[in-house]
Amino acid sequence: MMLQGRYMWINGKINASKKWLKRSLALAEELQMPYEMGKIYGEFGIKFKDQYHLERAKSIFSKINAEWDYAQTKNAEKNLLISLNF
Repeated sequence: MMLQGRYMWINGKINASKKWLKRSLALAEELQMPYEMGKIYGEFGIKFKDQYHLERAKSIFSKINAEWDYAQTKNAEKNLLISLNF
């Protein structure tokens, strides 16, 4: 589902992308899949320039010791803040 959200984003269907990402997040939460939750939060944060979702992704990656994903998400958050002039 996350990949469907990414596909929709690439094809300019922003609302559909958001819908698919929300669906995939709900399913990952229901199935208790923290790594996937982190990836989806990160994807949401990057695509929609949302610091809250990037923070959630970092928190999850930190808890499960996904160091590379944590570093990538931290870098995306830094780039977001730079783009927003913070």
